Amino acid sequence: MFLSGRRETKILFDTGYSDVFIKNAEKLGIDLSVPMHIVLSHGHNDHTGGLVYLQEKNYLFNKHIIAHPEVFKLREENGHSISSQLEELTIRKQCNVSYSKTPYQICSRFLFLGEIPELLSFEKRDSIGFITTPNGQVQDMVIDDSALVYQGKEGLLIITGCSHSGICNIIEYTKEVCQKERISGVIRGFHLFDHSPRLQQTIVCFKANAIG
Repeated sequence: MFLSGRRETKILFDTGYSDVFIKNAEKLGIDLSVPMHIVLSHGHNDHTGGLVYLQEKNYLFNKHIIAHPEVFKLREENGHSISSQLEELTIRKQCNVSYSKTPYQICSRFLFLGEIPELLSFEKRDSIGFITTPNGQVQDMVIDDSALVYQGKEGLLIITGCSHSGICNIIEYTKEVCQKERISGVIRGFHLFDHSPRLQQTIVCFKANAIG
């Protein structure tokens, strides 16, 4: 997703799994070679995979990546790698990288939330595969999962990747961080596949926040 804020602040949110986003940008007349921020919602390869295609086109040299400190950790599920194809050292040699667990103000309107706390009892994190730590492999709770917030006149627009942190946790943390109650919208993935009590609680949360 490509976003543009005031004073031509350009943001690419996630890069997908392939080079499709580059082809789509070309069709839309968006120049991905120019300086911009790349905000990564989390480290799974379906959100970071496109970095290798930016590298191939020599587009990384003038980029600023913003993400949680665990975003480039090695991950696997069922014996298969699900982490970024590009290693952290390679990326840091080619572009600027800012890691933040705390909210990070990108520009006047856009905010990276950092690490999302568990604020609601019905939204507990689920593990997805394993992550490599200094102490070996452990279950991956995907604590790097974050979101981007646009602070607009109509309220707060939340842009998520997969919402592994829980979409309602993300909503409540956004309101806490921004000190505003009005949510103008929430877009992208929620990871709610089945009818469940959690889904019902999420519907209640959306209604309480007047999110249509």
